[in-house]
Amino acid sequence: MVCNRSQSNFDVCLAERNNLEKTLFQTEPWTIVPQDRAGIDALKSRLNKLLVDLTRENFRDVAADINQAVGSCHQRLQALGPERSNKTEQRGYLLRIVTSFQYLMSHALDAYYGRDAVFASHDELRLATVVKELQEDFSTTMRLEGHTREFWRSKNGEVVGANNVVNQTEPGDDSDIESSPGQESRLLLTVDSERRSELRRTLSKLKKPMDIPRDNIDTWIRREYNRSKGFEIGTINPSLLPALYHEQIRYWRYHTMEHIARVIEATHTFVFSLLRHVCPDVAIRDRLWARLIGPLLLSYDKAIAHAKLLLEIEELGNMRTLNHYFAVTLKKLRLARMQKRLENSPSWRTQDDKKETLLRLNDVLNVHISNEDQAVEDLHDILQSYYKLARKQFVDAISKGVVDYYLLTVSDGPLRVCSPQLIGMLSDKELDEIAGENAESAAERAHIVRRLMSLEAGQEAFRT
Repeated sequence: MVCNRSQSNFDVCLAERNNLEKTLFQTEPWTIVPQDRAGIDALKSRLNKLLVDLTRENFRDVAADINQAVGSCHQRLQALGPERSNKTEQRGYLLRIVTSFQYLMSHALDAYYGRDAVFASHDELRLATVVKELQEDFSTTMRLEGHTREFWRSKNGEVVGANNVVNQTEPGDDSDIESSPGQESRLLLTVDSERRSELRRTLSKLKKPMDIPRDNIDTWIRREYNRSKGFEIGTINPSLLPALYHEQIRYWRYHTMEHIARVIEATHTFVFSLLRHVCPDVAIRDRLWARLIGPLLLSYDKAIAHAKLLLEIEELGNMRTLNHYFAVTLKKLRLARMQKRLENSPSWRTQDDKKETLLRLNDVLNVHISNEDQAVEDLHDILQSYYKLARKQFVDAISKGVVDYYLLTVSDGPLRVCSPQLIGMLSDKELDEIAGENAESAAERAHIVRRLMSLEAGQEAFRT
């Protein structure tokens, strides 16, 4: 119930009119009217509730639309990332990115792929497995293609000497090497052209050696032996064996630098892909990547420099080893040659359980070859024994000293560049350049916040 204006009240203002109405409903007999039904204020409240009830009845989908719009605003704010209007917010934002990077990097390096779902869909992030496969490929390549000339071998895998004597490949040498995984089980690693272009200066390509020798190792050693004869008597020129070894490892540099290049490409792809995962904001990621690329290339240069040092040690250094495996292998080769020469000599077996072969002493003493053949065989056997030992040691040195140390574990290596220490050393200007919001993002954020406040007010209205 409301009180209409009388003839005498047409000139009064709205506030005075409302006061007169309140006074009226406080006097008899109008006091019997309930307060929630008396006056213009009560009418407004009743009409407002009626309107809400009608809205809820006739516009049930409006609440769902408002909720969906609120969710969309929150998603857009999440895509913009945390607010970065000051240096503290900017540094905190970047610290969260690099902390996530280091967390996932440690799992990738330890092959704990079950710790995060990202490893299931991104093979390039399975770093430990990718590097292990590349290491196995390098070891196999060096074993099969590292030497300039094949050591004496027949079709059944036996080593053939200068006088066509043979020696079965000694157990535990190359026969104990694990087979490489099949192509169907290998991880798929793709290096995009942009990442490869960033490495163009660092990874200078070597041309694959095309001058494959046509002569066999027997002819080659014999020719070099005859070309190196001096005035010595009964000995071999001491400079000949190092010269043969350096020629035999001539392909090592190409295969080694190709391997290091592949590992660097895998590491570079890993760093970028992981950064892309932990930093979805394209603009910030590009600016942060531009800050990282310099230290990354510097860390790759250190690894390449160490690989070249190891190569120079083999190419220019002396032939030295304290490993007893060299003497053991050389002994096996020499004994096998002697055994092959004596196998057609008259013999008989002992009558005991061992059934050992016995030979006449004169038959053993009468087995001999020319001095030149003996020298060629000795050069070959020493070269082969030392080469196999040096190759395995070199492959291990590249694996541990270059790949594992310089590219994976060293404190200033490529996997440690994107670190909290880097963010802590950034100046305020650098922070703003990398993580600061531009005017467009700030305006978009303000617009979303205003719209979100309006929508949340609408939600509250529907609840009341």
